[in-house]
Amino acid sequence: MTFHLTLYALVLGASSLVAVVVAAGAMRRRAVPGGRAFALMMWAVVVWSISSGLGCAVADLPAKVLFIKLSFVAAQCVAPLFFAFALQYSGATDFRAPLAVALPAIVPAASIVLAITNEQHHLVWASLVAGVVAGGGNAVLSSYGPFYWVSVPYLAVLDLVGAIALIIFLFRAGRVYRFQTVILVAALVMPWIGELISDVPSPPFPALDTPAVGCAVGGLIILLGLFRYRLLEIVPVARRLVVERMVDGLLVLDEKDRVVDANPVARSIFRSGLAAFGQPVEEMSKALKVILERAEGHEVMLAESALFDDPRQQFELRVCTVRNRAGRLGGRMVILRDVTARKEAEADRERLISELRAALENVKKLSGLLPICSSCKKIRDDKGYWHQVEEYMKEHAEIQFSHGLCPECTARLYPELIQER
Repeated sequence: MTFHLTLYALVLGASSLVAVVVAAGAMRRRAVPGGRAFALMMWAVVVWSISSGLGCAVADLPAKVLFIKLSFVAAQCVAPLFFAFALQYSGATDFRAPLAVALPAIVPAASIVLAITNEQHHLVWASLVAGVVAGGGNAVLSSYGPFYWVSVPYLAVLDLVGAIALIIFLFRAGRVYRFQTVILVAALVMPWIGELISDVPSPPFPALDTPAVGCAVGGLIILLGLFRYRLLEIVPVARRLVVERMVDGLLVLDEKDRVVDANPVARSIFRSGLAAFGQPVEEMSKALKVILERAEGHEVMLAESALFDDPRQQFELRVCTVRNRAGRLGGRMVILRDVTARKEAEADRERLISELRAALENVKKLSGLLPICSSCKKIRDDKGYWHQVEEYMKEHAEIQFSHGLCPECTARLYPELIQER
């Protein structure tokens, strides 16, 4: 094979180098949901770019056709892998990449088989002829067959569904994830622009694989996300599984105490829904604003307060300071727990304890030795005074006496009654 260094070959070679860097970075983040599919997608872009570049550089037509087929095969893998990545990264589905690719990959798999055997039916390319392109050197000019126009819209639909999943996630996600998702969507637009440039009736760069170049430009954007916004390092699904399902309310505030994120429990507490995002916190609760002012200067502060007009509805709050990498205030996180039921139970318990204490204070008991007269049976108190048994017991034990006579006293005092009986 004879190769010639052309402008198109240089552009596609640079594109492949960018794709290699992005693919290598993605391999280190395979544990993130969708990370494996994303890494495989970027390696497919690498093969796509290298094959297209070699197709522009090689001189003889059979070798060019071989590289064109190889680049087409790699390009067919990109959309299904992106589809799987988008659905898993956004949390739209939890199944693994192989299963996510199985059904969407049916049409691309058929395209690959037809591309390999194109000489027998010409369903993918109607013709492949050598031509000279300004700046691109010797290139292959092609006219497409009917199945090509089936494959391209189908791949576009896969890309569109994946993009919609990411955009929906963009509106549901917190501030950190929004930066990540915006980067991914911006990177996705680049191959679409390349595809549009390639499919116009009179393309400005004939025979240049502009979709591959678009993937490389998108790779540059993703590369920025990898190093600047830790793209694919933070697991977005963890928020859905943890934050969204928290039994406590969670508010995330910026440095000006504006709401940037709130889980469903917090939105239910403040009855604000998604309209809370961007609002100053005092518009939701003036009492919460007062607590935040008290928390200034504290990394963590605990408080209990009524946040609304009803003083019976009590909340336990934990205010945590969030700082950026430079150590400056980046915002605050407020965890809220409705403790109204607990407070009511504690009040009932305190009331019951008070009632029991009052009852115990009214109960008087006698203990120890009681000095009592052997003859008249009077009892001497602590001050030395003698009291009738009835008076002493009534005073110290709150006992009421009823009087009567026993048989012995009756016989001694009233013998005539005994004789009559």
